[in-house]
Amino acid sequence: MIHDDCFTSCHQKEIDGFLAAYRAAEQRIGRGAVAEGLTAHADILHDLGLHEWAIRNYRQAIAADPDFDPAYRALQKLYGRLGLRYSEVALLKQMASRRPGEESITQRIAELERTCPRRSVTFYLPCYNVEKYIAAALDGILAQSYPIEEILIIDDGSTDRSISIAEKYPVVIVSHDGNKGLAAARNTALHTAKGAFLATVDTDAVPDPFWLERLMLAFDREGIAGVGGRLIEKNTVTVVDRWRQVRMPQDHGDKCLDDVILFGSNTVFAVKALKEAGGYWDILKTNTEDVYISKLLLSKGYKTRYVPEAVCYHSRTDTLRTVVDTCYNWRKAVYEAKGSFGNLAALLEKSINGVEENIADLADLINRKQYALLYPSFLGCIRTVLKDLNRLCIDSPGASHRETLKAAYVTLFFFLMNARNIKARAKDAIRKGLAADLADLISVLFPNDLERTLAEFNERLNEVLCDESDINRGLAAMGISADADLHFIIAVMDRLNRIFNMKSLVYDMIAVSLRRIRREEEQSPYRAEQRIMLLNPPWTVGRRRGVRAGSRWPYTAPYVDNMDITGYMPYPFFLGYLSSLLSEKGIGHVVVDAIAEELTDSEFIERVAGYGPDIVFMETATASYVVDTLWLLKIRERLPRVKVIWAGAHATVQGVHILGENPLVDFVICGEYEIPSLELIECLLKDEDYSGVKGLFCRDSNGRIVDNGRTDPIDLDTLPVPERLMLPIYKYNDLFAGMTYPSLQLHASRGCPFGCIYCAWPQVLYGNRKYRVRDPEAVVREIRQVVDEFGFNSFYFDDDTFNIGKERVLTLCREMRRQGLNLPWGIMARADTMDYDMLKAMKEAGLVGIKLGVESGDQSLVDAAEKGLDLARVRAAVQWCRELNVLTHLTFTFGLPGENRETIERTIAFAKEMNPDTIQFSITTPFPGTKYFDMLKERGHLLTEEWEMYDGGQHTVIRSADLGKDDLEAAVMRANREFWLFKSQAAK
Repeated sequence: MIHDDCFTSCHQKEIDGFLAAYRAAEQRIGRGAVAEGLTAHADILHDLGLHEWAIRNYRQAIAADPDFDPAYRALQKLYGRLGLRYSEVALLKQMASRRPGEESITQRIAELERTCPRRSVTFYLPCYNVEKYIAAALDGILAQSYPIEEILIIDDGSTDRSISIAEKYPVVIVSHDGNKGLAAARNTALHTAKGAFLATVDTDAVPDPFWLERLMLAFDREGIAGVGGRLIEKNTVTVVDRWRQVRMPQDHGDKCLDDVILFGSNTVFAVKALKEAGGYWDILKTNTEDVYISKLLLSKGYKTRYVPEAVCYHSRTDTLRTVVDTCYNWRKAVYEAKGSFGNLAALLEKSINGVEENIADLADLINRKQYALLYPSFLGCIRTVLKDLNRLCIDSPGASHRETLKAAYVTLFFFLMNARNIKARAKDAIRKGLAADLADLISVLFPNDLERTLAEFNERLNEVLCDESDINRGLAAMGISADADLHFIIAVMDRLNRIFNMKSLVYDMIAVSLRRIRREEEQSPYRAEQRIMLLNPPWTVGRRRGVRAGSRWPYTAPYVDNMDITGYMPYPFFLGYLSSLLSEKGIGHVVVDAIAEELTDSEFIERVAGYGPDIVFMETATASYVVDTLWLLKIRERLPRVKVIWAGAHATVQGVHILGENPLVDFVICGEYEIPSLELIECLLKDEDYSGVKGLFCRDSNGRIVDNGRTDPIDLDTLPVPERLMLPIYKYNDLFAGMTYPSLQLHASRGCPFGCIYCAWPQVLYGNRKYRVRDPEAVVREIRQVVDEFGFNSFYFDDDTFNIGKERVLTLCREMRRQGLNLPWGIMARADTMDYDMLKAMKEAGLVGIKLGVESGDQSLVDAAEKGLDLARVRAAVQWCRELNVLTHLTFTFGLPGENRETIERTIAFAKEMNPDTIQFSITTPFPGTKYFDMLKERGHLLTEEWEMYDGGQHTVIRSADLGKDDLEAAVMRANREFWLFKSQAAK
């Protein structure tokens, strides 16, 4: 895989060189020089750190021409670089068989076998009803690069097809006479194994081909009894699977560690050490046997080692029920050993601890901004109590236990219905969700006609609790007898009551998490025959994080760990609209906004590779082009046959060049990409001709590039409401002017009729100066809908220019007041399309802040930028805002045509004169496709066309006739310093 430092060290020239070499290698293959072309291709991948792909190509080259020596030599070198010594030995022996007597080969083999002696390994799988997974696990074991002496299947009483599947493989099956548990299965393997080392993976896990080799190499010093690898969750596209990934991780991170607890999911132990320690503790039937054995070995002076390079892929997928119960069972084993389920008194301590653990999970998710994952932890808090009582009802049946279970159920709903901070809509959603998700635990109370009786019970419960504010009368009204142990209920509820006193927003988030889970249950992405992913990949450069999709000015800024939730993050409008269009057509897909989710590079690539899409759609940008190309390499390494579609402003301008130079991209969509992307995806899914799709760049059957021209401008009222539920909606913010979190971002229009030479979206994405608007009633319906569903506290019109068309704006304001939105909101606007009456009407409808693009305090520069703005209108608009108490945010940019030291002074002076509440100073970034880009290039004032430098957050790519790069950067620093000093002095 690509090393992380490639993202900071690769530049446009290197990427161009790589792509040229890549194409040349493909041409060799096309001319019949297959081994030569594959080797050249692999050499490039090797240099970029794409080792998995390079190894695959070297092996294919050797298979194509067993006498092609460069492929052997290069592969040997790569194995050596990666420390894969056993693989190197196997390759050298293959080389020796073709060139017997070559002394250098035999000497190298002898050296490696002396320093890395082969050890006998028994590989075993603990097996209990795993028919869904066992074949993939066995295939992974048989593909190991390290030799295995035997493979054992320890069958723990399976009743499904697991064993009949296993019998088709070269394995030895050892069967228990019933289900004895995981620790017992491990002990059976220990006492049956022929090998001196005992390797295992969970049966729902698939080891990387070099997994065992990397772990065996870790036994490089005396005293190491066990080594373990890293378990990566393969399936993480749904909420419940991501919850398992976050709350139940089975790895220690990216660094090799000594003397740690080894996770039993993938380990190798020395048989002698395990036997000397006495083996596993049989009482631990479902979990924690790995913790026990690790601690036992460490206490006896043995060493353990964690090797993150030894990767195993967890193939499991979960439902809400299974993931919450798995977490419960994970913690249950220790309590079983303590006898916590013996009676109600013993159970009380266990239940309180379980509630505390789940509340801690919930709090941790909130602190980590993992809002989509909240419902499983919320459910776990409640389910823990009922599951404890349900087990007691079954193991020790009695009227008091059944009544206690019923009383706990009623009391839980009492707290929910009487919680003051929950809005009605969220309360209703959570109540219904809990009733469904807890039904199995109280089914013991309704043995006859379960579904109808339980529904009637819940309906009656809702009636009682809506009218009753006293818990004791509520219990009596529900017919709870005196047999119920209310001491247990009160003691547990004293802890649990904390989750019913959280902030209102948290309940909105829990309800949204629940709705998303239900959507994924109904439309599971795992059931899709053909898989589509819409991606906004990570964009990190060193300690900087970029924003791409949704931003008119993509850039990077310093990344701050645990950044406040109100940090700027644009909603990816075009991806959101495309997602909704796909949903309208019934086309299943997954959207991954890795920037908003703050996914690490490894989390992102594993989510994509684990899902295994057939089609990947990516929005790219000028400044992120290099990073985006590297992401394509990572994706292609893991998914060689995936179809790739690129879109966005940069792709629109560079479409022909991209397809001509970048063989990693199959299609480019230009302009507003929602409709043509939908049409292309439909054609690809149906295997139909796509050559007529307008807005498409593609290659014909002869490799020639076809440009189908632009689509017509989209009628905005034909678009559905953009997708929000399946995106990390609470991460998107553009807060200013005191707008409160969370804040909705939406569009009421697209385009701008003005001629600013630097503005990218009107010139590039839309391709014209046409201004299009949405029906005001539809806009307000959208706001009303999403505010109700998500609990937004403010909203922001992120239009190119919101305030064009006075009557439309007034109609929109009247509609907001009619529907009683009563929320603060802000706009992106122009000063000269505003008058006092319009501003007053917006203020009365809730407007609190305006962003105005001024650009320069020198009128001649504003005119040269073809903005068509009279600065006197800015003065008037700012004054009106001040009179009406509407806060202002003004933006200025240095580097417009004619910029000099005098114009910089005028801009700083004008900014102080306007005295806005907040301000932005930047250096103009001329994106390709804009008039200003062409002007600068023609004048020789464009410093570079290395696209990664078009990151206005940290680079300057222009100069003026009088000022250089350093002068412009100094101007920004000085302007910020002087303005905020002025503000601080004015406030005294």
